[in-house]
Amino acid sequence: MTETDLPEYCSCENVAHGDLGLIEPDELVSRVVCDPRHISKKDGSIKPGVFPPSHIKEKGLSLMRRNHLSDDELKKHADAIASHGPKDTAVGVIEAKAQDIRALKEEDGTRSVCLFDDPVKDDPAIPDNPAHALLIAAKEMGDDDIAEIRTRLLTEVFGGLRRFAA
Repeated sequence: MTETDLPEYCSCENVAHGDLGLIEPDELVSRVVCDPRHISKKDGSIKPGVFPPSHIKEKGLSLMRRNHLSDDELKKHADAIASHGPKDTAVGVIEAKAQDIRALKEEDGTRSVCLFDDPVKDDPAIPDNPAHALLIAAKEMGDDDIAEIRTRLLTEVFGGLRRFAA
């Protein structure tokens, strides 16, 4: 592999934080979708709130590395996440390839967001998850820039809802 063949990583992405290693460009990552929090009652579409601006900007948006989880494991983790909302039910996930997330660029050509592995271990609120990942703004940004990233994630990067089997 030549240097030009290497994936483009932000500095926060170039060291693996868990045993699964770096998130590869063709890896799928999943965002849990909960009903009613993320599903519009009006038309059943996914609400922009599936990508909270504060998570993108400061906290990190929780994702799961789909290639490293069975369907049952993904559902178990999704149910644990949904249990934090008293009325929420995990209904499925939306997914994107890491390379498509990392392709989000600012007008000056710099990366908009970073995507890196963030294994969960010994968290009292959710089960251990070696396939957990975070998406976060690559630099400090204003609210308008974060809103644009959120819109692009929803409309250009992540696919449609893949529902869990009943």
